[in-house]
Amino acid sequence: ERAPLGNNLDLSGTAKDISAAGIYFETESRTNFHQGSIVWLSFCLEKGRPVLKIQGEVRRIVNTIEGRKGFGLMFLHLDSKVKYSIDKFMHQALHSAKSVRHKLKKVKK
Repeated sequence: ERAPLGNNLDLSGTAKDISAAGIYFETESRTNFHQGSIVWLSFCLEKGRPVLKIQGEVRRIVNTIEGRKGFGLMFLHLDSKVKYSIDKFMHQALHSAKSVRHKLKKVKK
């Protein structure tokens, strides 16, 4: 379903997972999204970086035990620059997480 032009909804949420294929985020905001809804997302991967504007399709909706709504969105029409930015961000995050795990293992010994 496509929202009519001019039907803007600003909501804030917390991204829990991202890949070049899509994003999962949670929000306390009320929404009328349902599976198949087409939405535009605007977000930054890191503070101080350019805002990414991506079209996505709602593929999954979850009611969390904390009372929030979770949405799994599949990115649509992702251009190569945006895909590269997401891939680079994921690589850096994974490298950082491995480094932290390694340091924690060293502390335990």
